[in-house]
Amino acid sequence: MRKWLALLLVASALIAFSAQGLAVATDLGRQEGLDNVDGSVGLTPDNGDDDDDDDEDPSDDDGSDDNSGSGNGDDDDEDDEDDEDEDDEDEDEEREVKVEVEDHEVTIKLESKGPDQKDEVKVHFDADEGQMKVSFEREASAEEEVEMRVTFHRVIEFEDADGDGAYSPLDDDLVQEFFVEGLAVEDLTSGPFEVDGKVGQRIMVNYTFPGAGNFSLVFWVFGQFAFVNGVPVRPSEAKIDIHIEDFPFLKDESLVAVDLIVKTEFEIESEDVTADELIARGEEHTAFFRWASEATVDDVTKPVNSTLVSEKIKVEIESDEGEFENRTRLFLTYARGAVIVHDPTVGIAAVVPMVPFLEGPSLTAFGIGVGTVFLLVLGVWAFNRRRR
Repeated sequence: MRKWLALLLVASALIAFSAQGLAVATDLGRQEGLDNVDGSVGLTPDNGDDDDDDDEDPSDDDGSDDNSGSGNGDDDDEDDEDDEDEDDEDEDEEREVKVEVEDHEVTIKLESKGPDQKDEVKVHFDADEGQMKVSFEREASAEEEVEMRVTFHRVIEFEDADGDGAYSPLDDDLVQEFFVEGLAVEDLTSGPFEVDGKVGQRIMVNYTFPGAGNFSLVFWVFGQFAFVNGVPVRPSEAKIDIHIEDFPFLKDESLVAVDLIVKTEFEIESEDVTADELIARGEEHTAFFRWASEATVDDVTKPVNSTLVSEKIKVEIESDEGEFENRTRLFLTYARGAVIVHDPTVGIAAVVPMVPFLEGPSLTAFGIGVGTVFLLVLGVWAFNRRRR
């Protein structure tokens, strides 16, 4: 009897220890999966922010330093210091940056430097069409590829009939619209830009509205993890500044919005964990378009209201570039002002699969089993004591 009791006690202890380990591992697996799937990291897991101080472009005096909507410089400095010991993974990742400009098209290539794998994150922007394509390709495998197209379709003025601060195609009154592909491309320039000793590239595309005003896009890319105006930029993504200056409003109480079209062959998912974003999730990598929930309007932080309209359609692109089966319309609405600056980001993130531990009903049943064994051991012990 004593031998049997000892065996039961050992079995109970082992099962209880396994259950506790499984529970902890499941929680860690869930957290790791969330941290890496929501597009908030680059191709290496994110262990915190860089300790670099925020840097400002001395040539910019239009308020672009606050466009991230993430607070003032003092707060960013404090966050950087708090996370000083957690940024090794991001800083270890390096890519070679190549920028090619031809007429009104720019191609940004972020090529891996590691000898063991050759892959490339590519961002291509056609200014005449207002279309941007972000893709990931691995040299060793033609099948390992994910792609997303984002078209800056229109800049619109509307009256907010339902008063929700966001543009709704069915409820609000359209005042006027400017198709980006119909706007004049005033210039497209590129050149090096240095932040805390890290040299990247800045590409500027400037459109003009008929009569007055400008609509501009500024792309920032770095081969190393860097901060630009308080916003982290990883080597697998491009930071984009949207500038709307002196928009030619026709109505006194109207608002302005940017109409974007997102296309991908994968199912488009939306997330709002750390920022609003659209994700095209492949087997190993995701392409994402992310935007801050705030913008600066005349140097004041204002909320950005977004509207998503998803459509399950098949859209023909060029015959040699395949088909895209999913399309989402995204409307970004800004508060009224003379100078509007907003901060989206486009890029590629690695998918870290969920750890396949027991969870939910399975983990609950496992716990019940452990409890049953424990009660059985107590019963045997009590019976044996009574017999004595």
